[in-house]
Amino acid sequence: MARLLSAGLGAVCLCMLFSGGCAHRSKTPFDHLYGPQWCQGVYKGYAEQWDGLRMGTEIAVRESYGVLTREGVSALDRLQSRSTPFYVLADPVSDRFVIRREVPDRLMFTADMSVQDRERAQTEFDASREHIASDYSDVKRLEWALNGLLDQLVRVGSAMQSANREMFNIVQIRQSLREGELPFELPYQVTVKQYDDVLLLVLGRLEKDVNDLRNLESGIMAVVLAVRATGDGGGSLTGNIEAAVLAAVLDGDNAAANRYPPVMPEGEQWIALRLRGDQGFARILADPTYGEYVAAKGSIGPDPLGMVLSIVDSVAGTRLGSVARQVRSIMEGEKPDFFELLKSAASFVPRGTMVGQMLGKAVDLTDTFRKTVKKVEEVRVAVGKVRTAGEALKSGNVDPGALFNVDVSIQDAGKQIVFMKDMNARVEIQNQLKGLGLF
Repeated sequence: MARLLSAGLGAVCLCMLFSGGCAHRSKTPFDHLYGPQWCQGVYKGYAEQWDGLRMGTEIAVRESYGVLTREGVSALDRLQSRSTPFYVLADPVSDRFVIRREVPDRLMFTADMSVQDRERAQTEFDASREHIASDYSDVKRLEWALNGLLDQLVRVGSAMQSANREMFNIVQIRQSLREGELPFELPYQVTVKQYDDVLLLVLGRLEKDVNDLRNLESGIMAVVLAVRATGDGGGSLTGNIEAAVLAAVLDGDNAAANRYPPVMPEGEQWIALRLRGDQGFARILADPTYGEYVAAKGSIGPDPLGMVLSIVDSVAGTRLGSVARQVRSIMEGEKPDFFELLKSAASFVPRGTMVGQMLGKAVDLTDTFRKTVKKVEEVRVAVGKVRTAGEALKSGNVDPGALFNVDVSIQDAGKQIVFMKDMNARVEIQNQLKGLGLF
């Protein structure tokens, strides 16, 4: 809640640029300026304050990605190399992500075990006991990295909430302008039309910023899914995490490259941004939740802090709550169907983003992979007892390339989700992450 309140304070500060404050509505913001300079000052004042909030969120998310790729992935590799089951879960008590390992207390043999099976069980038991201390450190390191991302998911949601509340406030002010009501006396040489244009330009910026934050949320969701699927319930390869992080970071870099500068745009950019604002105005005005907002808030001006958080959070189209719920569903249950979770996650993300393209490709790769694993299993049954998919391929008529050059346990392969086709793809992804300072 503290994070929500701090984000709300940012929204209130931004609203005051357009309403002149709550108690002194007659006071004009930037009253030392007039004419076009006043319009530019209002626009720049908004842009600089909001950019600070959004950029701080983006930087924090990127830092969490760096911790995960540099520390978390290697920790997961070590955990996967053991034969001790582990699960990446959401703890309902602490509302945090936790890694739970099932270290065996005793070695158990069964009557149907062969000599080789017993030797293997002994080796695995000894290894799981030998690495308890080091694995504990890896677990804590991974939990820290993963919960850092959870914190950023909350931060992104708070920033989106602030932006949506800000857009509602701007729409309300613009409606009042149509009715001839001004939140303050306009400065010298500033017309209602000019002020209205400033509102639309700011609304257009907010529309883009909220879209960028949605994509930021989607990237976090994809990374969380990739981490979650590495546990014993899925056994997916840790390279999926690197692929998800790279796609999320590239989306962020693309958004930054296409960001509006904090100065009043001109020419075609002015027209495009104003049009975007006009479209956003029409969208919000048609949203029934906007009517609830106005009824709860009352007069023009910034809403009392936190008064309408629940209303704005439910705005259709913000997807603020939906992504958070999707992340929660990913983290619940010890052995979910990760392929179904992958398809569900892909449906949330626009295909025009790098994360959307990656998840869409992952759905296709995983579908092909699992069908091939099923063929391998049929070969295994027909040929006899083999331990790995590679052994089965050598024994039967299955295309080795279809298994993506991954030699894994047949038992684990059928539960995996696949973000890349082979190790060559992973090396390329790691090289790109190195170039971005994230590996």
